[in-house]
Amino acid sequence: MSLPKDFLWGGAVAANQCEGAYLEDGKGLSVAAVMTAGDACAGDRLVPVAINGTAGFGQYRPDETGVLRPFALLALELREHQVAHILTFLGSGSRFAEFGLADRL
Repeated sequence: MSLPKDFLWGGAVAANQCEGAYLEDGKGLSVAAVMTAGDACAGDRLVPVAINGTAGFGQYRPDETGVLRPFALLALELREHQVAHILTFLGSGSRFAEFGLADRL
């Protein structure tokens, strides 16, 4: 499966995921604040792959020597040529071969 030629990348979060005033009323940090507050994915590479009949990616992360190793599988839910949801399967590196993905890049 491949992405449509006119595919448009986009992203969205719900208001309750990125509201301000996180110290008020015991709300705590938002998902958006935690997931975007660093460079944890710096150097990662995404390789397109079909996952369960939909578009997806194998995410590779550099090891201590810089070799890109399997890290996670990401399945995309598309609506009207836009990404509606991304389902991330962390710790799925051992399953990359089942999707025809290499064990290193």
